[in-house]
Amino acid sequence: MKMALSNEQVAWAHDAIIYDEKPLKLKQSWRQRVRWMQGHWDVASRFWVKLMKKAFKEKDLRAFDCSIYLLQPVRIIAMGIITLFAYAETFHPGGTLGFIQPSSVIPGFIWQAFVAVQFLYTPFVIWYERRKINWKMIRAYVMYIPYNFTWIPIAIQGMLNKNKTEWSHTKHTRSMSIDEFENKM
Repeated sequence: MKMALSNEQVAWAHDAIIYDEKPLKLKQSWRQRVRWMQGHWDVASRFWVKLMKKAFKEKDLRAFDCSIYLLQPVRIIAMGIITLFAYAETFHPGGTLGFIQPSSVIPGFIWQAFVAVQFLYTPFVIWYERRKINWKMIRAYVMYIPYNFTWIPIAIQGMLNKNKTEWSHTKHTRSMSIDEFENKM
């Protein structure tokens, strides 16, 4: 964000290779993602307004792109709320959710179709890339659906704890040699 504000080039590094051990347990993953969200909210609170001003004042598309990226936690929370409204509309048509009528936000069937398309994207990519499907892949895909919804409380927790500076270590438990890693590639 500082680079975008200083007119430095910010770009995708297509040939970059990242070696990163992913957490194996939900608790480890939750902690790591909360830490990411805390940082995201912190950066957004410090740079979003500056980036938006630069974007509109200087017609700077890079600054606008960065400012939109900083809104991801807001989008996650908003999508969670809209999803709740859509399901309330489906299971209680014409009813109210507290004081808000769900259909006044977005018709449930439209939102459900949007969510379904999001989850059908992965099987399409697997088919398109002609990958061999195995049970491990199917299990991971099925678990991806509830995992995705965990981002909603994580984004909220990150927002509430954005000023918390205590480090929450992600425990890494796997051991893999470079030869084992290269064989998996």
